[in-house]
Amino acid sequence: MFWTTIASATGSIRPAALPRSTPASTYASWETVGKGDEMRWHIETSNTQTWTGIGFSEDQRMSQTDAIIGWVDGRSGRPFLMDTWVLGYAPPKLDDRQDIYNASGRIEKGVTILEFNRKRVSNDEQDLSFTDDHCLYLFFPVLGGAFNVVNKKIRKHEQVPPVSAQRVCIKSCGKELESVFVGTSTPAPNRLVYAVAVKLMNLAESFEAPKPGTVEFNNLAATISDSFNGILSPLTGYYKTEILGFEKEGSTMVAKVQAMFDKADVEKMHDLETNTVDKSGEAAAQKNAAAIRSALKDQIATGRVGSLTVDPQYLDFEALEYKSSSEPNAKETLLSFFDLSETRLYIVLGLIAALVLIALIQAFCTIWKTSRKSKNTKLVYVIPEEWRMYQQRQHQRYYQPSSDL
Repeated sequence: MFWTTIASATGSIRPAALPRSTPASTYASWETVGKGDEMRWHIETSNTQTWTGIGFSEDQRMSQTDAIIGWVDGRSGRPFLMDTWVLGYAPPKLDDRQDIYNASGRIEKGVTILEFNRKRVSNDEQDLSFTDDHCLYLFFPVLGGAFNVVNKKIRKHEQVPPVSAQRVCIKSCGKELESVFVGTSTPAPNRLVYAVAVKLMNLAESFEAPKPGTVEFNNLAATISDSFNGILSPLTGYYKTEILGFEKEGSTMVAKVQAMFDKADVEKMHDLETNTVDKSGEAAAQKNAAAIRSALKDQIATGRVGSLTVDPQYLDFEALEYKSSSEPNAKETLLSFFDLSETRLYIVLGLIAALVLIALIQAFCTIWKTSRKSKNTKLVYVIPEEWRMYQQRQHQRYYQPSSDL
């Protein structure tokens, strides 16, 4: 059973049958953001060694439940959340389409905290929707089972997830709330970005490189990310690893990766080690790049990266310029035309207008000159030479003086 606070746009749930020793931070809450068409969920549990999440159901049975499940790796601090569908008592099935976004997680003072966004009304057949006239029951797996950070498999929950005694309604109410990611939190620090490529071996010829957004891509990306976390997490300032894509090369496949580090942490550690202040940060970035390359090279030389087999002779590494928190991410590297500042936009529009005007003037002048030339042109009729000689002979024939006169 739940102790529940239900409101149209915000609310929270807390199981009422928890032991008294359970911290008060064990609860789940939500709020609608934007124009009320999406939900922001916040989940806390003191059980950091088990998975947790939230489930939506049409009834109080666990079967046919739309569940978001996740955890935080206590070693690397990396969170993992997945959109799943529960069928009977079988393990949750990963949705073909992952409809959660802005997902994050952390462990603070012995409490696992997970947060994510999801549309209130979804067009995914494997999602259940909260509408203004349709409510759902909530499942809260406070004490889930063990999880494997590498293959993402989970064990059965250690305690049956409590379910709400009544349906919970989440309505938009036209509430104009800003997203928690826009202007309400401390800006993310600048990142040092390093492009890395490794070659995966021992793949079947029929194996195809998974496309972004597919379940296969997400699973392989999560495996590689976890492997890189184990290699790079001991380095100062390590933030996370992003998988950009895969390219098939015969029976091998190249995985393209970006490793990110907090620029400020790297520079601070460099200044402490050298007892100097490097305002440019170039020396710190170069030293960090050398450390990353060395760590990756040593691991790849073993032929294994986590559970994956790699080519021990293949490592493509490049230090990129650091990424500012105000800059777009890797998927948004090209600025839209209308993302220019107002002043620059006016300058560009002014130049375009000037070029158009010059082109019109040039076209007008060309047309005017052509029309004048056509008016001044005189028609000249040329008499053929043969016709002229014929006329002369005729003239001589008729007008030659007669000798009889």
